[in-house]
Amino acid sequence: MSTGPAPCELLTRHAGLLPEHGHALDLACGLGGNALLLCRHGLQTTAVDDSTEVIRQARQRMAQTGLSVEWIRADAATVLQANRYAVITVSRFLDRGLARAIERALRMGGLLYYQTFTVAVPAGRGPKNRNYLLQRNELPGMFPGLSVVAYQEAMQRDPYQAGLVACRVA
Repeated sequence: MSTGPAPCELLTRHAGLLPEHGHALDLACGLGGNALLLCRHGLQTTAVDDSTEVIRQARQRMAQTGLSVEWIRADAATVLQANRYAVITVSRFLDRGLARAIERALRMGGLLYYQTFTVAVPAGRGPKNRNYLLQRNELPGMFPGLSVVAYQEAMQRDPYQAGLVACRVA
């Protein structure tokens, strides 16, 4: 039996920081690797993607795990309710216009796990549109209202991605 898609490296590496309970959001979830890890950790997990087909496939794969994830096909901006989430994960997705809404959606003490491609990615890998690539050291500055817990450019498994773990403290 399949264990499902793999979570992003950042979430796997820093899973020990996850709270024991609360609501978690896997934003732009793809096939739900992050959602699976969050749910297995005991968090009430919502996974959101704007692709009907991706959500269908993720639901089908997750049915094999016996875990309960709320799958929503929606635009990311529509699910970011203020002070709702203990954890938000984002991988391989970049919409700079959502940064403030993501900050506000975290509860006090809430954690953001954000990992995506940087301008170092070679052509043919990652987003075709270069506007969806992070500049060097850009990611921490996108979330000035959060306190950086961990930041890394050039992740070990994918040297063309950067990862940030940050906490809402105010």
